[in-house]
Amino acid sequence: MSAELASSELFDRLVADSESAFGHAYFKSAYHALAGAMHCAEQDGDTARLRLVAGIVRTQQTGVEAASPATPTRDTAGMGGPTGFYQTLQRQLTATIRVVELRNSLGMRTGLRLL
Repeated sequence: MSAELASSELFDRLVADSESAFGHAYFKSAYHALAGAMHCAEQDGDTARLRLVAGIVRTQQTGVEAASPATPTRDTAGMGGPTGFYQTLQRQLTATIRVVELRNSLGMRTGLRLL
């Protein structure tokens, strides 16, 4: 199995895990799975997948805003309310997309492969 195929499979699994966690109201788990997917796409220099993650973040954030009570839940307390962690990930994605686009335009290697 090639590293690129493995990365694609891992990315898909993380996105699916995020959607499953989100569907069961495990918002922080959903967030962390999306962060993992972001890092896979960043490592591969794949701005299309980074933009896909950004879209999912927006969708999940909107869902949390619509479904959350006025007071933070135990899953979201201390994270800037019910959507603070999604706002943070969205900012990180915006910056990561810009960095990857710059690296790609300069022909620079993106990310580190430690294994």
